[in-house]
Amino acid sequence: MGSEKMVKQSFTRVWVVLYCLVQLCYCQSSVDCGTKGVTRTIKAQSDATAIASCTVFSGSIALATAPAVSGTLSIDGVQEILEDLVVQNIGSLTSFGGKDLRRINGNFIYRNLTLISTTNFPVLSTVGTISFVALPASPNFDFTAGITSVANVTISDTFLSSLEGINLKNADIVQIDNNRRLKNITLPLETAKIRITMSANGINADVNLPQLTSAGSIIFRNISTISMPSLSFLSGDLSLQSSYMTNFSADSLSVITQDLYLQDNAQLKKASFAGLLSASSMEITNNSVLTNITFEKLSRAERVSFDGKFSRYVFLVLESSPLTC
Repeated sequence: MGSEKMVKQSFTRVWVVLYCLVQLCYCQSSVDCGTKGVTRTIKAQSDATAIASCTVFSGSIALATAPAVSGTLSIDGVQEILEDLVVQNIGSLTSFGGKDLRRINGNFIYRNLTLISTTNFPVLSTVGTISFVALPASPNFDFTAGITSVANVTISDTFLSSLEGINLKNADIVQIDNNRRLKNITLPLETAKIRITMSANGINADVNLPQLTSAGSIIFRNISTISMPSLSFLSGDLSLQSSYMTNFSADSLSVITQDLYLQDNAQLKKASFAGLLSASSMEITNNSVLTNITFEKLSRAERVSFDGKFSRYVFLVLESSPLTC
């Protein structure tokens, strides 16, 4: 009888253990890791912690705005978000991050966050699009691994003094403007298929794009120095306006498919496009101290219009419509 009782007790214990294991597996499998096309709203750190076991989150994640989250919040545990990460219109959030997040397939929207000063995503490297706008208390971002793959980038009206961690190489659109503390813009960018726009950043802002070889259009305003030594082809326009630079050269640039605008550069004394073969049209106007300009190889342009008191200008004979001075 004693041995039979012990067998029953052992059997009972086994069933209890099995039952607990089943319940544990059920609880783990019942974690909601998102649904395609659906946005999960995070109202507090407890909501973020609830999805920490989701290696991949299938929908979008947004931080609550009414009532807004506050203080510090993290989405640790999640490694990939298949859609968007949206953090916007929150005046009480001071710190946000995700130590495991490597990829956001959709949009990373970070906008109108008046108090946020710390942003920490140490392994994030791939994002669909970036929109960082109206961040008056953010001096920098902690993207330790470096964001290298992103289609569209907008960084506007921030307190940034550095673009450290933004290491994009190929993009469609890059827009960096109205960042008043940003005085050095250096990117390893190689191509930008549609457009690069940089304007109204820090006083005497320098732009350095040493690896850029081709782009759609390039629009620069209020820039002190520009370096693009490898640029060879533009499928759109090149517009340099209202700059503070005294010299500009793009001697490797051979083709501007659309138009060249060199306008309202009050301090520009010398410009060189020694390798340029063709452009649709050229407008070189209102550069009050520009006296030296070079187009050694230019052979085709539909229209050329320029003014100024040039002491030296070099043009090849143009196969073009009228040259207007």
